[in-house]
Amino acid sequence: MSDAPADAYGLIARLDELIAARPEGGKSAFAPRGKVRSQQFGGYRSAFRGRGMEFDEVRLYQAGDDIRTIDWRVTARTGRTHTKLFQEERERPVLILLDCRSFMRFGTRDTFKSVLAAKAAAVLTWISIEAGDRVGGVIATPSGLHSYSPQRSRARVLGFVKAMADGTQEGFALSPSAQSARSATAQRGPEPALADAVARLRRTARPGTLVFLISDFHDFTEAAARELSRLALQAQVTNIFVYDALEEA
Repeated sequence: MSDAPADAYGLIARLDELIAARPEGGKSAFAPRGKVRSQQFGGYRSAFRGRGMEFDEVRLYQAGDDIRTIDWRVTARTGRTHTKLFQEERERPVLILLDCRSFMRFGTRDTFKSVLAAKAAAVLTWISIEAGDRVGGVIATPSGLHSYSPQRSRARVLGFVKAMADGTQEGFALSPSAQSARSATAQRGPEPALADAVARLRRTARPGTLVFLISDFHDFTEAAARELSRLALQAQVTNIFVYDALEEA
């Protein structure tokens, strides 16, 4: 559990709060948009054609098709060889970029933006796990970028969620580990840029990966835009803009 004091409500995210953010009422899942390509089985359909789990359609036989999939009934009726196509259900990894840098430590309505972002990231994580997907990502903090490879194990995912809570606490010197992170930040110099965080995430993403970027995008530079465009070529990207009411005015 978090070692944050009780009077830190709204300033940091507690681990128990992020665990409690798990949606109730049964399984949820992200609706797939388009075809998903992967090499492991899971809860989504892919564009791979072959002897899969569910019938898709019939088309004219093409060189290289498996003769075991020939639809003899349609072939006899039309006089032309047709083959059956199937869709396989495959998993879709989920990657989350959580921004917990200094500009996210702001809020005029009871809660810092970093806390809202962490809670949103936790909800997305639990939904992914309930759907049977692997989930991981990158957490950007004042001390640097922290990467977590996509996992399906609940124990490992809980470690990812704990890192979200720790990310919101870094720099508050609430514990020896937080003080150490603060010292490391001072030694390393400037905080990581959003462009670097997106680039780190892009190197982890595989074709068909579902990506969520949760940030206030205060440093959305041309470099960040280029990295985001490159990421969007290989993944389905959703940007979640976190802002304070005062910033909207």
